[in-house]
Amino acid sequence: MSNMMGRIASLLALLLMLADTAHASPPNVVLILADDQASSEYGFMGHEQLRTPRLDRLVAESQLFTRGHLVSDQSRSNLVSLLTGLYPHQHGIVSDVPPIPEELEGLSHELRSTDPRWTANRNAYIAHLDAVQSIASELAGAGYIGFQAGRWWEGEHSRAGFSHGLARGEIADMGALDGSGLPSGRSHVKPVLDFIELAQQEGKPFFILY
Repeated sequence: MSNMMGRIASLLALLLMLADTAHASPPNVVLILADDQASSEYGFMGHEQLRTPRLDRLVAESQLFTRGHLVSDQSRSNLVSLLTGLYPHQHGIVSDVPPIPEELEGLSHELRSTDPRWTANRNAYIAHLDAVQSIASELAGAGYIGFQAGRWWEGEHSRAGFSHGLARGEIADMGALDGSGLPSGRSHVKPVLDFIELAQQEGKPFFILY
């Protein structure tokens, strides 16, 4: 827990530093994750062919961090690590799909996802998130409101400290992935823009996981 809190404290310290030096109020935080895209495949990273003018503009008005690494080969584990500052063996979510109970191993994904034993198993796996703190919950304590969109496995978005979001806790893919927030990332950004307008109306800083 102290390791995680140290990492989250470092992020909060950075935000406070930015607020003191460049902003009249706490800065807004927008975390954009791109699937199946290398870190070099952006204009602002110097790619010779790919052009990303809107992202380039966003980066020009933001802080750019160019060093990072994955802590797992599993999307779900990396996302929880990003939100908590913990390695997968610390937060307990080590794979996209929860460990399959022995009595369900022979079933297809379709049959397994409708079995109440699988639902109980999935919910127990999601409960790992309840035992740790996240960046979203820490920022909420500092007066931020938060929004979650995109790929998500961990039940309702509020379980990770987001005040708003698209994940409804549904079982959509392999009995694990909640797909209710996917369209916002693949076809339109209106829910995100609506949330930003809400935050501006309420005069609150915001954290967006997009």
